[in-house]
Amino acid sequence: MPAFRFALACLLAATLGLMALPSASSAEGTSYVAVIDAGSSGTRLTLFARAADVTADRIYRAPTGTPGLSSFATRPAAAGPEAVQPLLDQLRSQLEAEGIAVADVPVALLATAGMRRLALDDPAAARAILASTRATIGDSGFPLRANRILPDTQEASLAWLDANAAAGTLDRPADDIGILEVGGASAQVAFRSPRTEGPGVSSLRVQGRDIHVVAISYLGLGANEARDLMQGQTGGGKECFPNNASGNDPVDYLAGSLTPVPSAEASFRGFTCGRAYAGVVRDRAGEYPRELRPRNLDALPGFTRADFVGLGAVAVTYADFRIDSDAPPRRALRQAMQTTCTGPDAWPAVRALFPTPTPSFAETQCSSAAYLGEFIFGPWGVGLDPSRFDPRPDFPGGQPSWPKGYAITVLHP
Repeated sequence: MPAFRFALACLLAATLGLMALPSASSAEGTSYVAVIDAGSSGTRLTLFARAADVTADRIYRAPTGTPGLSSFATRPAAAGPEAVQPLLDQLRSQLEAEGIAVADVPVALLATAGMRRLALDDPAAARAILASTRATIGDSGFPLRANRILPDTQEASLAWLDANAAAGTLDRPADDIGILEVGGASAQVAFRSPRTEGPGVSSLRVQGRDIHVVAISYLGLGANEARDLMQGQTGGGKECFPNNASGNDPVDYLAGSLTPVPSAEASFRGFTCGRAYAGVVRDRAGEYPRELRPRNLDALPGFTRADFVGLGAVAVTYADFRIDSDAPPRRALRQAMQTTCTGPDAWPAVRALFPTPTPSFAETQCSSAAYLGEFIFGPWGVGLDPSRFDPRPDFPGGQPSWPKGYAITVLHP
């Protein structure tokens, strides 16, 4: 086991030993907070409780999600009733079953990249959507903690907070963990800063003290938006999808998109696909200040001393390919794409990675893997040394996330 992974495993074991079940009340701070994650692909609600250490325990997640808030751009008044009210109804039923009063559970709605994009393209629609969600929460009886678009830097820094709280490294800067997270519309990079100010530096307040973090969110470099850009630049990107010569479903990959790919004509070529994605990373990253572009992050204080973990689509993609945590992450990803995605009639091999019925995202498995390789390791991407990267970290409580990081700031102010 590489030294970083061994150290992380020891830290996690120690953290697990410290964790305790949450109580219904706490003299030290808020006991509960429900976070509504209004993401680009959907809206979800999770209830967190205060833990004995500086973490948050996820004790309930609403089983049924709702549409993303940005999908209500043409009818914003429906956002609250259709995207938020069903989640609050599920939460209310759970609280009644647990004997927890609605008045004791503040609700924080925080929207991410989809609404950030809408706020740029149609600010009036974004404001009207948030007015609708605010009214729905206000009429529900739940205390309103937040109802806003989460700043992009906070999406990155809060995920970093959750990862380091779970690993027990908030008070151990020498053992810091950096995060590389890829979502649908944006990608996040964060690591602790030894300085209180500078390019990309923001602060988090936990247990009465400030922690400084370099936190960047790259809008447009999420897996879905990057793929859309790649397809637009390549006329469809057939080289990023597995061949399906046998004619099994689907006839077209991404059939409902603006650029469907005939599956029988697709022919995955890792190098060509990666080069196309390198152009996307270069172009989109060029919209950021030079010092914050992915390829220049290694010059910022704190980057070179941090080991990194993969979150979001990174961890999911490595897990779906069944890549062992101890395998060299860059080489293993390339080998998985070569073995599974390349050659005539490769689609059955890709489909075999997933349960039946095959989930829709299986169609983009090979494309997403090629993109992650460029964003994480490529010359226009972060250019991370593979020896400093664990794409499948094993954290107590599951994958770190910004909603849990946000809950930590509320439950441990």
